[in-house]
Order: sequence, then structure tokens, then C-alpha cells
Amino acid sequence: MKLVLFNPYTKTTDTMQNQISKIASYFLITGLFFSCNEQKPKESASTEVASEASLSTAETQNYDYAKNGDTIHLSICDTNNMIVGDLVYRLKEKDANIGKIQGEFKDSILFADYTFKSEGVTSVRQVAFKKVGNGLVEGYGDVEESNGKFVFKNPENLNFSDGLILEKTSN
Repeated sequence: MKLVLFNPYTKTTDTMQNQISKIASYFLITGLFFSCNEQKPKESASTEVASEASLSTAETQNYDYAKNGDTIHLSICDTNNMIVGDLVYRLKEKDANIGKIQGEFKDSILFADYTFKSEGVTSVRQVAFKKVGNGLVEGYGDVEESNGKFVFKNPENLNFSDGLILEKTSN
């Protein structure tokens, strides 16, 4: 005995086997769609929320330099002895470098990896800022490429005397 069903939407008749095949196909396609759009595991989500919470409770410190058309803005936050923040260079007649830093203070010097974008290219280089008075002075020295980023050859021999002084601001 063959069971025939009438579909009011298409105004056609169909067998039960064809209806079941269509329904199974629908669920298979729906399942594939949702598996391709999986969310992050709940552990990552809770870790991300915890990170955002610790950033929002930590005090943000802002430092600025502005002279002769050049500006530098550094915004940092200490989260569990890890310094994270934003660093923006806008130097006269050069493309802006806008990026993030992540590092730590060793004695009075912040050593951090600066991941930035300039001219559409993402790069990573090490930066160093020394605490002096109410500000930070950027250190300079010879660099070399190591593991896809530029790092100081001799971090203990950095020159801070010629660096730009970023003054701490209230905002």
C-alpha cells in the first residue's frame, strides 16, 4: 500500500518516503549550518569576561607627547602584573602607527611587544619606556628580527637620554 500526501503549498501530491527524505534533508542542512557557526567554548567566554572585568577595574594611565606636529599617545593598564594598552604614533610627514602593547615592568622600565598597523601591514616590535618623574621616556637601541618581530639586541644598553618624554595626563 502506497500512502500519498497532498501538499497544500505546492498543490501537488507526494509519497510518504519523499516527504521523509525532504524532512531529513532539512534537518541535515540545518545541523551543518549551525555546526559551521559554532560559538566559542564556554570556558573562553568566561575567561574573556573575567579579562574584561579586570581591565575595567584596573586603573588606566595615559601618557602623551605633542610637539612640532608630532603626537604620541600611550594608554596602559596593569592587569595581574601584565601591562596592556594602546600606543599611537602620529609623526609629522609619516604614516600613523596604531596598535596595542603587552608587556611588563622590569625595575622602572616597561618592556612590551607593540603590535601595530602601518600602511595596511601588521608588524610587531619591542618597545621600552622608562619611568622618569611623572612621565615615561622611550628608549632606543639596536634591533634585530627574531621570530617574526623586531627586538632589542641589548636591552640592558638602551639609550633613554634622547627619547621623547610622554607626560602623564589625567584623562
